[in-house]
Amino acid sequence: MIKIKHTKEGDIMLIHLVEAFNRTDQVIIEETFTDFVYDDGVRKIPAVDGLKCNIVLKKLVKNEITIEGNIEIQLIIPCDRCTKEVATDINTKFSRDIHFHSEDDTIYLDGAELDLLKFLQLELFQEFPQKVLCLEECKGLCYKCGADLNNQDCTCDRGHIDVRLAHLKDLFDSKFKEV
Repeated sequence: MIKIKHTKEGDIMLIHLVEAFNRTDQVIIEETFTDFVYDDGVRKIPAVDGLKCNIVLKKLVKNEITIEGNIEIQLIIPCDRCTKEVATDINTKFSRDIHFHSEDDTIYLDGAELDLLKFLQLELFQEFPQKVLCLEECKGLCYKCGADLNNQDCTCDRGHIDVRLAHLKDLFDSKFKEV
C-alpha cells in the first residue's frame, strides 16, 4: 500500500492510491522524514529535525481524492542581507483535491501513484518565506569590501554614483520637494 523507498538522494514515499482506497475511504499518514532536503531548484536546504507531516487522504469519487494535513519543518536559511544562518520554522496547513487524470497534478502523480514527498515539496515551496532576515534592522554586507555592517563599520567610500543614475542624484540634490 504505502512504500517508502530509500535512495542515495533520500526517501521517496509512493502511495498506490487504488490499493490504498481498496478497503477504506480514508488513509491517515503521520510521518517524519528525517533525511528530508528542501530543493527549490536553486539550492538544497536540509531540514534540522526532518519534515513532520500529518495527512489525511479521503476518497471523494472515482479518480478523485482530497489531501488535507499540516507540515512542520525547520530549515537553516541564509539571511538575505548578511548571509548569516537563520533557523526558520515553516508550519503550514493545506487542503487540495487531486484528480487522477489532471495535467496540473502530474508533478507528483504518476498514474495511480502519488509521490507524497514531491507533493509536500510543492506545498513547502508555496509557503517558503520571500525574505529571511537575521534581524529586522540587519545592515547587510558592504557591497565593496564584504564587511558585515552589523559587526563593524568599514572605511569604504560608498559615495560612488553609478553613471546611469547620476541624473537622479542631481534631481534629489536640487531643491526638489515632494508634493
